[in-house]
Amino acid sequence: MTNDVDDAREHIQSDPLCGTLDIDFTTIEPGYAETTLTVTEDVVNLNGKLHGAVIFALADAAAGAATQADGQTTVGIETNTSFLSAAEPGDTLIATAEITHQSSQLNGTRAVVEKADGTQIAMFRARGYRIE
Repeated sequence: MTNDVDDAREHIQSDPLCGTLDIDFTTIEPGYAETTLTVTEDVVNLNGKLHGAVIFALADAAAGAATQADGQTTVGIETNTSFLSAAEPGDTLIATAEITHQSSQLNGTRAVVEKADGTQIAMFRARGYRIE
């Protein structure tokens, strides 16, 4: 990773999995990020609802961007996701993530995934290790 914030943003936005899932980064700032996704038929589960792995990926992308936007490489060491409601094709989801705790090597990040109408879909918590 780089220590330049603009280079870090560019690096984050080039994430191949996010490209595959059509996850967009709408805000990337040190300590805060937002991602969006419009649910399509390609990412639903057997019940026709958005697959939990995609919800996780959306929240994880936002959390990763928030923790790495300063150019410091951070790797995830623990996550917890609470799924609160379902999403269906046509729904637009927004994940907002912010760092809630940071020390020299560890950080905690919280992300909330919501539909565009404000309905909460998931709560995501992550702990990361900052690599020097």
